[in-house]
Amino acid sequence: MGDISLSVINQMLKDLDQRQTEKSTELSNNAAPMESNNASKKVIITSIIVITLLNVIGLFIWQLYSENQSLKAVQHQTPQQIKVLETNAKATAEEPKPTELNTATTRVNETVINRPEAEVQTAINAIPSQNSPTVVASHLASEGNDSRDVIDRGDSSQSDEEHVKKINNRENNLLDSSLEQVKPTSNIIKTNETEGVVKNESSPKAPSSLTISRRKMSSQDLAKQKFSRAEQALINNDVSQAEQLFEEVLLLLPNHNPARKQLAALWFGRQSYQAALNLLSQGIALAPQDSEYRLMQARIYLKQGQGERALQTLVALADSANVEYQALLANTAQQQGQFLIAINAYQSLVSLQVNKGRWWLGLAIAFDSNGQFLKAEQAYKTAIAQQDLSSSSAAFVQKRIIELGE
Repeated sequence: MGDISLSVINQMLKDLDQRQTEKSTELSNNAAPMESNNASKKVIITSIIVITLLNVIGLFIWQLYSENQSLKAVQHQTPQQIKVLETNAKATAEEPKPTELNTATTRVNETVINRPEAEVQTAINAIPSQNSPTVVASHLASEGNDSRDVIDRGDSSQSDEEHVKKINNRENNLLDSSLEQVKPTSNIIKTNETEGVVKNESSPKAPSSLTISRRKMSSQDLAKQKFSRAEQALINNDVSQAEQLFEEVLLLLPNHNPARKQLAALWFGRQSYQAALNLLSQGIALAPQDSEYRLMQARIYLKQGQGERALQTLVALADSANVEYQALLANTAQQQGQFLIAINAYQSLVSLQVNKGRWWLGLAIAFDSNGQFLKAEQAYKTAIAQQDLSSSSAAFVQKRIIELGE
C-alpha cells in the first residue's frame, strides 16, 4: 500500500509539473504578441509626434521666410516710393464707394426721365460735390446752364421724349467726365516681385533718392592713389610696402618720374646698386633731359669706384643749370684729370653763384692744374676776396698767389 501511495503521489507531482510547464509556455506565447503590439503602438505614436514636430517647424520656417521677403521688399523701396504708396493708400481711402456712384447715377437718370424739364437742374445738383467722399460733380454744376439752354433752345415741334433723351445723354456724358476726375490723381505703383524694382506708370523714369554708379578709375587716378599710399608708408617706416607701391605705380605709368626716383633712392639705400642702375637707365631713356636721373646714376658709379663711367654719365648734360649737378661734374672731372671739363663746370658754377668762394677756388685749381697760371692767380684772388673760405683753404690760396707771383 505504501508503494502504491508513493507511486500515486509521484504521478500526481509529475502531472502537476507538466501542467505548470504548459501554463508557463502559454503565458510566454501570449506575452510575445502583447509585447510586439506594445512596440508597434510605440512606433506609431513616435512617428506621429515626429511628423507633427516637422510640420510645426516647417510652418515656423515658412513664416520666417515670408517675413524676410516682406522686409526685403520694403528695404528695396526708396523713401519717395514709400511716400507715393502712402499717398495712394490715402487716395484709396477717400475714393467714392461704387454703391454711392451707382446711387447718384440712378438718381440722375430717374430724375431726368420721371421729372419735368423744370426740375432737371435740381436733380443734377443733388449729385454729391467734389469735397465729399463721393462723386465729383463740379462739371455738372458749372455746365447746368448749358443743359437749360439745350432745353430752352429746343424746337417747339420736337416731342417731350426727344427732349428727355437729349437731357439724359447730356447728363450721362457729364457724369462720365466727373467719374474720370474722381479717380485718384496719385501715381499708380506696380512692384515687380521677381526683381524687387518699383516702377512708376505716370513717368517713364522714376526719380531715385539714391543713385549708385561705378566709375572705372583711370591709370592716372590709380597711380596717384598708390603713390600717396607709398609716401604714407615711407612716413610709417614701412620701406617694403613703399617699394611695392612704387613698383605698382611704374607698372601703371612708366613715365612717373617721382615714383622712379623714390624707388631708385630706396634701392640705393639698401645697396641694390644694379637694380637701381637699371631703373635709372630706363628713366634716362624715357626722359633724357632729366638731370636728376644722371646725377643719381653717377653717384652710384662713384660709390662703386667707377669714376670714369660717372663722368661719362654727367657729361651728357654738361650745360645743366643745376648747381648740384655741375658741382659733381666738376669734382668728378678734376679727379679723372679732365681739367677742361672741370673748368667749364666751375665756370657754370661761378655764373650761377658768383659770390661763392669755393667755386672760385675750384676754378683756380682747375686752371692751375691745366697750366693756365695767370687765370689761376686771378681766380685765387677772387676766391679769397669772398671771405667765406675755411682757414686752411685761405692759407693754401695765399701760398699759391705768392708762388704764382714770383
